[in-house]
Amino acid sequence: MQLFMEAGFASWLSALLFLAGIGLVSFKRLPATPWAVAILASGVLGYGLGVRLVSRAAEGAPSLPEKVMFLSLGSSEAAANGVISGGLALILLVVGAIAARMRVPPA
Repeated sequence: MQLFMEAGFASWLSALLFLAGIGLVSFKRLPATPWAVAILASGVLGYGLGVRLVSRAAEGAPSLPEKVMFLSLGSSEAAANGVISGGLALILLVVGAIAARMRVPPA
């Protein structure tokens, strides 16, 4: 849960897309790929916005140690979006593969 708090709003968007995707892939038997791509896109959005905010904060820092602190902390928070969205997309693709395998009638 702490990773979600560090990552910000995009991680919650990824989680929402994951839950919707799991439901539709599991119960409606829809393909998982579009949902996984949407999850990854929200992670990239969160990473990009996080890096921009870090850059802006580092520019306004008065000293070099503060700039390093902003870059270090902010970069890890931005990277948390990639970790979350990548993990959720992978789980969704595995569930989609299992659901597709269960859908195929035995020969």
